[in-house]
Amino acid sequence: MTPADIVTFVLSAHGAILVAAYATYFRIGIRSEFFENLLSQYRRLERCVLDTIALDLAMALGPVIRDTARVRSGLFRPDETYVEVAVDIAASESYYQAINDFVVSDAKAIIHFRQLLEAYRDRKQWAVRLSYCLLALVILELAILLVALLVLTIVDVAVLTPLWIVVSGIVPTIIVILGVITCLIALQTKRGLLIKLEENYDTGS
Repeated sequence: MTPADIVTFVLSAHGAILVAAYATYFRIGIRSEFFENLLSQYRRLERCVLDTIALDLAMALGPVIRDTARVRSGLFRPDETYVEVAVDIAASESYYQAINDFVVSDAKAIIHFRQLLEAYRDRKQWAVRLSYCLLALVILELAILLVALLVLTIVDVAVLTPLWIVVSGIVPTIIVILGVITCLIALQTKRGLLIKLEENYDTGS
């Protein structure tokens, strides 16, 4: 393979990578519909789990609040007049017991909600990193092509060594592509948790 053939091959490869990276960035980048759908799954499931916790808490505290609201505590004012005031619900033993029972009974849902918050945060971070990696790949490939075209206009192709031509552009490209692959793999690490919780909670989807 002659130096001219190598140059043609390398430029064609970088051109194809540039087009693919550009299209992928606008398809799954930060401002894309894919990015929004990626995170909306977690937000929808978080709302379902939170609604479940809130409903169970209301059911646990409802009877306590109703019963305590009917209880009055008598006391004498400084002028020795007798008055009745409402009992502080938060200070009652039944309130603490209801909270304790709720935490025990809903421990799994509370853990699920925490897991979802952490998974949402991690997935958002990796999605942003993926978008940045794709943008970096677009910029890198564009820079490589511009530099290559500039060099070819002032340097004879036969003077350039084939190894230098290939390595100078392919190494940084491979590094960024590996970054993209890493982000894609990281985005799938919490997929099992999402599927499992969607089976336990009605997301309405």
